[in-house]
Amino acid sequence: MDQAMPSDKYPKPHPLTKIEDYSEGLRTLLGQGDKSHFNIVIAIENGLGLKLPEFSLVVRSQEKLGPIEAFTEFTPLRMIVRQDIYEAAYRDDFRSRFTLAHELGHLCLHWGHPAPKLAPSAQKFKDSPRNARIEMEANQFAGAFLMPRTVACRFDDPRLLASLCRVSEVAASRRLNELWVQGADFTTKSVRALFGVNGQKK
Repeated sequence: MDQAMPSDKYPKPHPLTKIEDYSEGLRTLLGQGDKSHFNIVIAIENGLGLKLPEFSLVVRSQEKLGPIEAFTEFTPLRMIVRQDIYEAAYRDDFRSRFTLAHELGHLCLHWGHPAPKLAPSAQKFKDSPRNARIEMEANQFAGAFLMPRTVACRFDDPRLLASLCRVSEVAASRRLNELWVQGADFTTKSVRALFGVNGQKK
């Protein structure tokens, strides 16, 4: 009987629960625990750099990278970040923080997968649903990494979660939806809000 040829081009799919585990593990490794906010640049450079000595974060000019904001390489092991994204992430810019967390997702979930060399807006996924799945997983990881379950489950308003964790409202909304899909335990206030009760007593 013929066997399917093994492929190392695409990593295996990761369920949301496993992505959650990876994000919590990395937060613990970097000493962030259940913090609602931290400087992601410092965490990567001083935390991951110490725990994984072969890893490096490399900053390159916008002239050199062009539309590419960041990508991860595995040989050598490094995250390449455009200078303006690096500086904005250090200043707590929502989008730039998410970009770096997204790359951490590739590092944790997609070891060895070749990074795309185009900006996310220019990537063509219509002929490669597996690439689209890989990018979605990295986004799910970023949301979980920046908004830990223990923090996110206390909120029913994505605007408040976004402000506390320094992410966009869109990212906060997606995070709450993903936790709801996983059956996370929300506070009574959160559950009431989801059903439109708005905290009123029955």
